[in-house]
Amino acid sequence: NYIRSLIDNLNESLALNRFSAKIEFQPKIIRLDLDTAISVGLILNELVTNSMKYAFLNRTDGIIYISLQERVKGNYTLTISDNGPGFPPDFDSKTSRSLGTRLVRQLTKQLHGTLVARNSPGATFEITFLDAEAQKQLN
Repeated sequence: NYIRSLIDNLNESLALNRFSAKIEFQPKIIRLDLDTAISVGLILNELVTNSMKYAFLNRTDGIIYISLQERVKGNYTLTISDNGPGFPPDFDSKTSRSLGTRLVRQLTKQLHGTLVARNSPGATFEITFLDAEAQKQLN
């Protein structure tokens, strides 16, 4: 419910300008602890906003796909992708100096996760992370 509400609010607020996106969401109920959910929400906010602002310039037929799956207990994969033109040729998520990419990297690190960005053919971010309980077991 949290993710659906967040995406609906982003879509509504950014659509006021020039954009209307269809958002496909994998409808699976996953319960995250509050700290993990907040970090995931901030990551989603940043990446979905970027798709809405940059991937569909001069287009109104954008699709953003969001998937959150539990791979094994406490280990999740969040995928955000769009059908836009993809990343610029010189984009590297590991070295990008943009505030948004740095924020996503830092939040992923807090979740003891990994971040992979690729063109497929639009932009795709895949973040694998641990929930708070799984993180405690690491320490």
